[in-house]
Amino acid sequence: MKLAQFRLSIKLFLFIGGIVFLLCTPIYAYATPALTEKTTLTDAGESGNWGIPTLSGDINGDGFQDMVVGDNSRTVDGHWGSGSVYIFYGGETNNNVADVRIYGDISEAQFPGYSFAAGMKVADVNLDGCDDIIASPLTDTVTGDRSTVYVFYGASDLPDTIQANEADLIFDFNGIAIYTLSNFIGNFNGDSLPDIAIITTNSYSGISETYVYLQTNNGFSTTQADYSFSAPTNTQFGIFSSFSGDVNGDSITDLLVGDHYSSSGHGVYLFTGRQSGFIETPTSRFIPQNTTDTFTREHSPSSGDIDQDGMDDICIGAITYSGVSTNRGRVYCWYGREDFETEYNAGDADIRIDGQASNDNFGRVTHLYDVTNDGRADLLVGAYQNSMPNGSRHGKLFIYKNSNGDFEATPWLSKIKTSGNALFGTYVRGTDWDADGWADVVVTEPAVAPSKVYIYEITHGTPTVTLDTVDSATTDTTITGTASNTTEGFTVNGVEWSTDNEMDGTWGACSSDDGTFDESSEDFSCDISSLEDSSGRTTYVRSHDQDELYIPPQLYGTTGEYALDRVSPTSGLKLNINSEDDKKEPGKLDINVNDREMKLYFSISDQTTDIDKVMISEHQDFRGASWKDYDGDISFKLSSKDGKKHLYIKFKDEAGNETDTYVQLVKLDTVKPNLVLEKVWENTSFFLYEPEKYSTYWTHDQTPSFEGTSEERSEVKMYVDGVKASEFDDIEKDGKWVIADYEFSYGTHEIEFKGEDRAGNDSDPIKFTLAIQEYLPTYTQQPTQEVRGVSSQVTVEKLETKQETPTQENIIEAVTEPKKKNTLNTILKWFGVEM
Repeated sequence: MKLAQFRLSIKLFLFIGGIVFLLCTPIYAYATPALTEKTTLTDAGESGNWGIPTLSGDINGDGFQDMVVGDNSRTVDGHWGSGSVYIFYGGETNNNVADVRIYGDISEAQFPGYSFAAGMKVADVNLDGCDDIIASPLTDTVTGDRSTVYVFYGASDLPDTIQANEADLIFDFNGIAIYTLSNFIGNFNGDSLPDIAIITTNSYSGISETYVYLQTNNGFSTTQADYSFSAPTNTQFGIFSSFSGDVNGDSITDLLVGDHYSSSGHGVYLFTGRQSGFIETPTSRFIPQNTTDTFTREHSPSSGDIDQDGMDDICIGAITYSGVSTNRGRVYCWYGREDFETEYNAGDADIRIDGQASNDNFGRVTHLYDVTNDGRADLLVGAYQNSMPNGSRHGKLFIYKNSNGDFEATPWLSKIKTSGNALFGTYVRGTDWDADGWADVVVTEPAVAPSKVYIYEITHGTPTVTLDTVDSATTDTTITGTASNTTEGFTVNGVEWSTDNEMDGTWGACSSDDGTFDESSEDFSCDISSLEDSSGRTTYVRSHDQDELYIPPQLYGTTGEYALDRVSPTSGLKLNINSEDDKKEPGKLDINVNDREMKLYFSISDQTTDIDKVMISEHQDFRGASWKDYDGDISFKLSSKDGKKHLYIKFKDEAGNETDTYVQLVKLDTVKPNLVLEKVWENTSFFLYEPEKYSTYWTHDQTPSFEGTSEERSEVKMYVDGVKASEFDDIEKDGKWVIADYEFSYGTHEIEFKGEDRAGNDSDPIKFTLAIQEYLPTYTQQPTQEVRGVSSQVTVEKLETKQETPTQENIIEAVTEPKKKNTLNTILKWFGVEM
């Protein structure tokens, strides 16, 4: 596979036994960090302050960053130095043609702002999704030397040209101030609405004033500031770059204002925001190491979260710092913190970085921006006078890579202008103009006509990350795949994983399958065992090359959503057979079935994923069984022999985790119970039930008792005239049952007894006719022997109608206990027999 852009061969001569062997050993040279020029924005032949500053923001709301280029020395319609602002819309491809031009129309006004001050900012002021531009001329010489500040709202349909006095908002300081020094946009009172702060003065050496305009739901009052405060005495407050950020992590914007008062050695004042507005006296002051260091001049300050603690950190340049050599320059950085001391000396700064050579003026401009896509702010520094000892101020750009909240001492990347008095690096900035995820670096070169704004892209290969398929539910804590970079000179030098696709998220290292990331294609594995089990997970994987340049988020490998589940289903199983109701834990059910084919109903759940499969067997080792899809129930067929059977049951969730084996005893009984009716009791006597002889019986007792036998634990039900009248549940081991709690009405009733065992088998029914007689029967003809006490041919009438003496053939053969002799004597008397 290809490893390098260049391959050299070293020829080695080996002398062995008088023979010369020529060996060629390849040495691979890897690509180093570099910039690729994408576009150059020029000023149509003029020179001066073109590109000071050059900012970026999405002005037309199309999702691409647009370049906003200032040129305060531009001559417009004969007005020398009136200045202009140019907007170059971003896109997948870009060009050198401005899409919108905002004109200043006042000579010498220096719109937008004094060359080295902070006269222009870009942010979404009205929260409409389009970034807006706040810009101001240094002064308005036509209307009487007064300060004016303009806000131009972004939109998808801006006209090609806009006059400054056509701004959407105009803050006019007529009679109040002559010069505008700095503008700010931020949430200064914690209400989530962007506010505006403006620093003005009546003279460069005079005391400046800061005016704060708080936005409400109704917008701004441009004629009356909500509050203002004066600069400290003996300061040139705001005359050079000032900036803002949330340095104490309270979500309220803080102001950092530069002071260029030379006798005090310059400095930066921190005014912390609060819900009621700024603290009107400085919270803290940052002072230079030496009074001659030109601390915070030009565009040297910048803010960003270097150490990823949620608080903005600040970097400030001191362009004439000469501690190592004359005017070499130095950049100082301080970490944000919840509470600030009243003063910080630059010599004690958290980070200090020196320029490379004398007269570099290193630190004239700084910008914190993540160039390497690792989620950490890198430091861009301009040294616009680099090479001055050689007779020409070529200028140079430096990029210092963020290494765990600090900057490496040696630049990660540098680029020098090799000819001309160009002042390359007068202004630098990071952005992504074409939204391809790779950082673009903006570098101005104002001193050689035509002045230029170079747009570079960080040179990168063609990296890809391909992940192997991850099941929608899995127990596997390893993500595998392949990372490649097929461009010559580039290798895969590392792979990382995260549950967040943000560059500044928490990322864990993956491992190369061959032990080392050093080739153009690497198979890798990522151990995600530290994650908690959860559904709806997504894992992202990114790679970086040999220069620690990471791929952008749109190239991350992604698993898609999956469930990580390493725990077997633990929610207690409940089941029942042939019924969805009254489910109980296995072993706590007494289950009897009368059919080999049955349906089992379950209630079981899993903490993370769903139950996916179930397996049932009568064998403890589940031999011959297979997993079946689970949807809450399953059909199963028992082996053929009646008797007790053990059902072994286990489940598997979507991730493949199996439960322990559950056991349920089932009794198969396919034989119907033997139901026997033996006696019918009337008062204290009884008669036998003899179905082979008799089908009809009579008695005078309205509450006769019925006695018989059947299968243990079965039940007997009695039906009278087709309606269930009574029952006997759960016959004991002796098999006896008695039904004696039903009161019959007089007359003839069809009686039926039914038995049902625990398995649901029905017995053969017992059916007969029972006549409950209020009087003795009358016969219309000779009864047959099929009648037990009353012939089926007997018409029953009341005694007052007719009474006949019964014959012996149709008399109930009453069976009595020995002590019941009186009843027998009474019957015999009917036949004239005396006892």
